[in-house]
Amino acid sequence: MDVFVAFDIETSGLDPKTAQITEIAAYKFDRHGNEIGRFSTLVNPGHPIPKMVRSKIPISDRMVANAPTPAEAVAAFKAFAGDASFVGHNCDFDLNFISAIDKSFAGRELLDTMHLARVLLPGRQSYTLINVAKDQGLDRFHSRPHRAWSDAFVTAKIFTVLVNVAEHMPATELANLRATKGAAGGGWGTFLNKVVRGKGVDASAPDKSAHGKMSDENYVAWFTRQFSWGQRSGPSTGFSGLE
Repeated sequence: MDVFVAFDIETSGLDPKTAQITEIAAYKFDRHGNEIGRFSTLVNPGHPIPKMVRSKIPISDRMVANAPTPAEAVAAFKAFAGDASFVGHNCDFDLNFISAIDKSFAGRELLDTMHLARVLLPGRQSYTLINVAKDQGLDRFHSRPHRAWSDAFVTAKIFTVLVNVAEHMPATELANLRATKGAAGGGWGTFLNKVVRGKGVDASAPDKSAHGKMSDENYVAWFTRQFSWGQRSGPSTGFSGLE
């Protein structure tokens, strides 16, 4: 797995039987977090966007009036994504809407950053996209929450953080996670077996096994602080100007 597509959608409601997609965005990147492609489109759902939805998601009927239909937008997204591995945050919701339009998406394996964060960044009070981004110092990449282009971009950043945390854990720690989190959802098995490669760790890392005083949460938090990709300057700063 060397190419990933972090994606997000906005919708006119919560049920794909009665609501439709209003925006799709995706960010294609390699395993090092380098951007190699972007996709962003508003979508005309074919009906007025309910007032309650408009109060939470900054997309209006005027904005989507001349946008592609859901079928056109999903087809374009499919062409952009190709065979890349999918990454999303609590993305079963998103995939349900997309697969209601194109059945070929049904059952596609996802790497869910919400589920992965619960394993690799334990002990947080909330694992919403906004809170994970703030927790990891990535909120500067999240300029417009509840717009798909912004949510997809920060999801990609969170994913690279999680990969980096896992790859800098000692092999024994990863083995423990495999043993204790075997049933974890969100593509956990694929993440460990096909994404995570390195087992090295900085020599200054605290020796949890030797000292026995550092909790699992504090140990993982140490790695997060040391190796967070959110603290590095990357090749891209966001989807600015793609609204």
